[in-house]
Amino acid sequence: MRTHYFLGTCLGALLCIVNTTTSHAASLETELSNMLVEHPQLKAATKTTKGAEKQIEVQESANLPTVAFTGDYGYEWITNPTERANSDGKNDSSLMRSVAGVKVTQNLFDGFATDSAIRSATLTKEETEKGEESTRQNLLIEGITVYLEVLKQARRIEYARENEANIKTQMELEDERVRRGSGIGIDVLNAKSRLQTAKDTRVGYEGDLARAADQFMQVFGHAPDIAAMLDPNPPLNLLPTSLDEAVQLALKENPNLQKADLTSEIANENKRGIYAEYMPSVDLVGSMNFEENKNATIGVRRDYSVLVEANWDLFSGFSTEYAMKKATFDYAASKSTYDYTSRKTIEAARQAWHTLETNQERLALKENDVILKEEIFLDTRKQRENGAEGVDVLNVLDREKEVYETKIKYAELFYDHRLSIYTVLYTTGQLTPDVLGLGS
Repeated sequence: MRTHYFLGTCLGALLCIVNTTTSHAASLETELSNMLVEHPQLKAATKTTKGAEKQIEVQESANLPTVAFTGDYGYEWITNPTERANSDGKNDSSLMRSVAGVKVTQNLFDGFATDSAIRSATLTKEETEKGEESTRQNLLIEGITVYLEVLKQARRIEYARENEANIKTQMELEDERVRRGSGIGIDVLNAKSRLQTAKDTRVGYEGDLARAADQFMQVFGHAPDIAAMLDPNPPLNLLPTSLDEAVQLALKENPNLQKADLTSEIANENKRGIYAEYMPSVDLVGSMNFEENKNATIGVRRDYSVLVEANWDLFSGFSTEYAMKKATFDYAASKSTYDYTSRKTIEAARQAWHTLETNQERLALKENDVILKEEIFLDTRKQRENGAEGVDVLNVLDREKEVYETKIKYAELFYDHRLSIYTVLYTTGQLTPDVLGLGS
């Protein structure tokens, strides 16, 4: 019977939000879906990815020919020794000149620098995509954390208010006993003291809720509607079945680790781009020029050409050699960074898994503890009402305090346990909109 009483008070209070099924219920999925559309950090990451896509097109344009037009028109005056030596008495040239030219250049070989630049741009685009995915998952876990934190603080306040009300009722009963002559004044004072302590605890919880609401506003862009918030149901079926599986999933799917791997590939490709500087550059160049009255030459001159041009820097002051050495060190550094990121990823996955196991076990233990504390309180209160010797109001109030403290701890573990489920999904790279069932 008392177990049923506990289920009706503790578990019923924890799940009461689930029963709030109005059409405006601010479920976790709804809040997260809206956040992914509106959050500026994710917008910035998405635009960065689009910019990286365009950079590929920039590098690919090097495979196309370039067309350049040059031209000028205007007055030209020239004096030189040849003009001054003429017997006609004129020693200068004064003409209206006009010049036009078109040059088409197609690169034939550049030491594979263009190929390297295109691959680097492609890898950079993939890297920014992983960065965008990392940003998305970071925002999702941040949103889930603050959503659960608001619910947890609201539940603590609810239990604290119930405790206050019960202490106040007990204080009034003791005061009535004193007026009837069957009680003592010190019991009333003790009850008042306990009431003040309970109020202080509740005020502390309200401060915690206010701070959680501040973070909620930063993440979701609006204040939380606590009355409409629902307890989330994590996708338990998608959890790894073991610690080893969790670690393997993290090494395969975690976007931060994938991003570090792509950074290493980019650094390696950069070496190939620098090596191209050792090679010659060969271009096919076609040009057409028109000149009239240019450089003191009266009349029209036309020329056409199709040439293969080669350029080769035979010595660059060792700048290419030093650049290659730097690129080699950068690549080695990126590999070490990948190894470190891999270690941190494994650490995070293991810690998340152990936290989940711990919270799951503690939640079951705390549920039993609340039932026991409830039974002890009811027995103590009954003894007090029956006038049992040695049982005063302090015994009753202390037992009741223990009940609510344990209920509050159960509520905390209730939400911490759910957060630990989401954290395992996050560390293994599975905290995606599809997994959470979010709208597109």
